Amino acid sequence: MARLGIDLGTWSVATLLVDAAGRRLVPDPVSGQFWSRAAVALAPDGDGGWLVGRSAEELRATHPDRYRDNLKQLLDSDRPVYVGGAPYAPSRLLALLVERALREARSLTSEPIDELALGIPVVFEAGRQQAVRDAVREAGFDGVVELVAEPVAAARGALGADAGPGVWLVFDLGGGTLDLALVRIGPDGGQVVLDTAGDLSLGGFAIDDAVVEHLCRAYGLPDADEADPQDLSDLVTAARSLKHQLSDAATAYARNPFGGQPRQLTLTLEELRRLVAPVVDAACGRAEELLAANGLGWHELAGIVPTGGASRSPAVVDRLKARGLVAVSGHPPELVTAYGLLTMEPEPEPEPASGPGTAAAPGSPLSLWREDCDEPISASRAKWLSCVATLEDHTRKVTGVAFSPDGRLIATTSIDRTAKIWHGHTGALLHTLHGHDDWVNAVAFSPDGRTLATVSDEDRVRLWDAAEGNRLMALSGHDDQVNTVAFSAFGMLATGGDDERVILWDGRGGRRLRLLDDMDHAVASVAFSPDGRLLVVGAGSGLFVYDVADGGLLFESDSRHVDTLAVAFAPDGRTYATADEDGEVRIWDVHDHRELHCFDHKKPIDSLAYHPSGDLLATGSSDGTKVRLWHTSGAGLAAKLNLGGDRVKALAFSPDATMLAVGTNDHTVEIWGVDDL
Repeated sequence: MARLGIDLGTWSVATLLVDAAGRRLVPDPVSGQFWSRAAVALAPDGDGGWLVGRSAEELRATHPDRYRDNLKQLLDSDRPVYVGGAPYAPSRLLALLVERALREARSLTSEPIDELALGIPVVFEAGRQQAVRDAVREAGFDGVVELVAEPVAAARGALGADAGPGVWLVFDLGGGTLDLALVRIGPDGGQVVLDTAGDLSLGGFAIDDAVVEHLCRAYGLPDADEADPQDLSDLVTAARSLKHQLSDAATAYARNPFGGQPRQLTLTLEELRRLVAPVVDAACGRAEELLAANGLGWHELAGIVPTGGASRSPAVVDRLKARGLVAVSGHPPELVTAYGLLTMEPEPEPEPASGPGTAAAPGSPLSLWREDCDEPISASRAKWLSCVATLEDHTRKVTGVAFSPDGRLIATTSIDRTAKIWHGHTGALLHTLHGHDDWVNAVAFSPDGRTLATVSDEDRVRLWDAAEGNRLMALSGHDDQVNTVAFSAFGMLATGGDDERVILWDGRGGRRLRLLDDMDHAVASVAFSPDGRLLVVGAGSGLFVYDVADGGLLFESDSRHVDTLAVAFAPDGRTYATADEDGEVRIWDVHDHRELHCFDHKKPIDSLAYHPSGDLLATGSSDGTKVRLWHTSGAGLAAKLNLGGDRVKALAFSPDATMLAVGTNDHTVEIWGVDDL
């Protein structure tokens, strides 16, 4: 099994391969460098072939209309991009870069590549994130895809073992974008990303534009809007050459692409410093906003780490030195983000062993748990469900339960002020998470399964390393107890509580993204649609549906006069379910929000869980049968599960649909599977 990290920069693409042979960068086959130009061109021979990287750059001089770079900037709309007079979806052009990176990496390893991490700007919202995922699928990759915020990856790659304790600013000035990250390093060397920010209009291309304008003024050259496209393309190339030469020279020289006199253009380092100043000062202004939002000033930083291709210039570094200590990364600036995309080796499968506080169901030892759950739960098998094991280590009622996306871990929460992580195949207790000072109310796994989020009555949201059980960070923003938490498919985090608000967070860096406060009641439950575009919120007697991209309220219902206690989205994204204090479950159409079906428990329903197929919906209540499984088609009841305890607070199906985990008020989590003997 091999993994691949691709830094899809605006200027360059760098690829890191991790397989049994170790970690290594993938060289560009044309230049031999460990990065290539993020550019594509349509071959002029009419066969529809594409050139990528340096080969595309060479074609720019003669066929500028068949050349495109700055591809990530094209993802801001669905408008087609014209290359050689033909329209193309922006995601298709980006897919060409991914195709090439995959092809070159596969030539270096005999192992299948089944995991891909891509660096993207931190300000990419759900729509552009989806466009990147579309590009990956168009490139023919069907494995696990993780999108990593560029400043987070840059922080990992730039701050090595030599970085001392304190708060560091990673200043990633790339070809077309600015990405910033504040990173705290503790006395033990542990790193926590405190906050991130970015700007899609600041970067090396903005400096190129300033140099081009300077050359036009200084030498009386035609303005950009008057020049022939081919001559303008040559002038941009000359400007970039001058800029790059000044990384280690006081004066740079380039041929005048317009001919005539002078035959040679020059640019001095002092001139470049003057041209760079507005761009870097604007970027520093963004950094100051980030610092101020975190109660910091430049003087309080342990250091500034410049990364990204544009930071190679002394003109950029000198502007940063005026604001604080600059520490240069040990990696070339074009490669820092790539090094940080894949920092963790795949976690080995935990040994099947019974851990403390773990007990098997009578007659079914934990070592056989997985064998007892090898048949998927289905509507036809629902009547054969039985309890195959019980997790017993919480000392008070269980409030939350979740499976990791790969099913290898189970997380639980309780009013005993702890969360616990269990082996998903044997039930062995792996970690007990301490840190909350009050009841812990809910838990959720990030899409990659590496991060765990928990919320509690102490108005705090905490993030944990799921593999190690270590605390990563605490997020502050709620003013009262937090009741519910959910991750989107893209790693966005939603939390809601008694302060009558929902907060959307960057689930990786912990940055607060948006506040939703249309609710006039405590928020009981939140759920993202599978594509991450919608958020359903249950608050008081109200039901709210939001557009995640802009926070717009799409639908509101407040007509039942009973509290909504739980919400859930169907796996296909076409419907969502709500449960209320009167014991009624409703299934709604996502397009027109009309009620499709209604089921009745008679008593309050605290939890909902869709079967991975979407055919069944599990509901947890305090009535006589506690858990019921319903046909989502409206065909009625499929099965009743009689449990101990007086109330079911949490439900979750395993990703492979072989297990249903049920958290109860009698301090346990029961694992149910198909018993068709």
